Amino acid sequence: MNNILIIVIVSAFLLVVVYTIYNSTSTGINYKTHVLKSSLKFQGAVLLGGAWVILGVWSTVKISFAANNLIVNALFQVPDFQVDPAFQSDLDSIESTLVQLQQFIERYENFIRQNNINVITDSSGALDISVDNSVSDAVATRWMNMINVLDGLINSHVDTINSLINHLRSVVPNDHIHILDSLVRRLTLLTSRYGHCIC
Repeated sequence: MNNILIIVIVSAFLLVVVYTIYNSTSTGINYKTHVLKSSLKFQGAVLLGGAWVILGVWSTVKISFAANNLIVNALFQVPDFQVDPAFQSDLDSIESTLVQLQQFIERYENFIRQNNINVITDSSGALDISVDNSVSDAVATRWMNMINVLDGLINSHVDTINSLINHLRSVVPNDHIHILDSLVRRLTLLTSRYGHCIC
């Protein structure tokens, strides 16, 4: 509809221009005037024809782009995946717990980096730290307590996530398993990054 309106407006404008020039010439009937008017008629026809061609090409290009977008969307757009509400709450819990786990690991990493602490895991899985000789025993003890708190939070979150994933594996249909596999990969990356999980 917009294209038709544009064509009508442009055509009317060109007709007015040609008509004005045509009538502004001498009204005497002679060979030169006849030739001039014939030339103006021809030029007007050319201008109108050119305008129609340009607008037609423009409309065709727009339609072509619209068709291409429809085809691309149909071929490559990923449909929204609808998760069964029966276990959506468990998935939400896993997601939020993963976020918290990452935050605790980042706090742990920042803490040991800022204080130049080397954390060691002994054969029984207990944590110990190695600090600079200039650090007093009281400060080292406080640091160790902080690390134990963060370690407890990290391991409890890992346990919670694993329990939820194991529960969902026993109830979700096969076409949802890939969601759990993705969550497991994220959890594995985080536990590998921490390095002291009791998994």
